[in-house]
Amino acid sequence: MHRAEAVVLLITTSSVLACGPVVAVPSASPSPTFVFEDADRFRQVAARLSSVTDSVSLLDTGYLARGSPGLHAYRARYPLSAQGLLAAIRQFRDDYSSIGDRVEWLRARKDSLAQVVARYRELVPTAVVLPVYFLVGEHHGVNSGSEAGPLLSVENGAARVSRPTVYELLAHEMTHIQQFSAVGLARYRELYTSHPSLLGGVVREGIAEFFATLVVGRVSQVAAQTYFREREDDVWREFLSELCRKDNGD
Repeated sequence: MHRAEAVVLLITTSSVLACGPVVAVPSASPSPTFVFEDADRFRQVAARLSSVTDSVSLLDTGYLARGSPGLHAYRARYPLSAQGLLAAIRQFRDDYSSIGDRVEWLRARKDSLAQVVARYRELVPTAVVLPVYFLVGEHHGVNSGSEAGPLLSVENGAARVSRPTVYELLAHEMTHIQQFSAVGLARYRELYTSHPSLLGGVVREGIAEFFATLVVGRVSQVAAQTYFREREDDVWREFLSELCRKDNGD
């Protein structure tokens, strides 16, 4: 990233913090908490699926209905149903059968994840630190910031067990929490629902990637970064012609 681009992103973030309305921010804790209860509960339920006749009902009552605040926040944003989960389990058997190993890999790295949060707070001393939730979704690869805390799905690529990008993803989603804590959750949602624009999406996600780089040294979307660097002039030209459109296009 060129220095000028970095300065623009920093000024954008500072402007939001300085000029945004005073709002109630989520209740934060000084040290990070990592919540594995949803992923652990899913493992217990998944182990019983082959022994019941109504798998949908078991997933619904055993996993979804007993979800943590993080899982409830995830369901409020993204497709996640018992039927969808069962379809994903059948389609991506290797990944879902490896969720236990993925979760233990993540659990063994709690200290490293805590260091990411500590580094974030060094850069942003007023950062809102909320519990980090590890949960199981429908294999959409969706992670999110939320009023409950960062929401990190564990199923995608679980057959490979390790997920080296988890540190970048955590810093990225923590940044979204800082954004809506500054301007208010309603205003933040409005920017990509009732008043969306390609420019707004790029600024929102670009700042999150920028802070992931500051904290971890890498972006979470390496393929996108590589694509841009190989086609920078073309991408900028196309972007400038479409920045006010109300969707992300291609």
